[in-house]
Amino acid sequence: MTDTAVIDEKAIREVLNGIRAAWTANDADAFADLYTADAVVVLPGGTYKKGREEIRAHMKAGYAGPMKGTQGVDEPEQVRIISGDAAIVISKAGILLPGETELPPKRLRRATWVLSKRGDKWAIEAYTNSPPADPIPGPMARPRLAGGPSPFSVAIPHFERTPDLPAKLASSAATNPRRNFFPRFW
Repeated sequence: MTDTAVIDEKAIREVLNGIRAAWTANDADAFADLYTADAVVVLPGGTYKKGREEIRAHMKAGYAGPMKGTQGVDEPEQVRIISGDAAIVISKAGILLPGETELPPKRLRRATWVLSKRGDKWAIEAYTNSPPADPIPGPMARPRLAGGPSPFSVAIPHFERTPDLPAKLASSAATNPRRNFFPRFW
């Protein structure tokens, strides 16, 4: 790996660390500022946000409601610099609810990030996540924002792939509104 590639990979990981720090602070402005003006976010449940301002509004609504006090978590598994100004990151990702330190593997997600470099600054162009077909191996715990490796976990409910899923979601939403909200968020 060239010196430039090492520097770029470090800068890309710093963007993801910024996302985690902004989420932990429930700071929608700092979160959205790490995305490009025309970025897109596609999430399970049909959520599609186009542009930094839609992403900002989405996160403000979440932090003011059912995502208040949550922590975004992310553990890059692969950082690929495609060219001098484009990169793809594959990661374990998700949400810790207030008070949680570790979650079962069935609640983990895989995320794909697309970043671009404009000038000397990396920013997020696109983000998506989904539950993996197979559980993600390894323990996942509360993220560490400074120094050392960062294991993470996810608080998004894992929905079984069953024909009666809509009925299960409706029943769950009636007893726990937060559970129904998360598929539309991270």
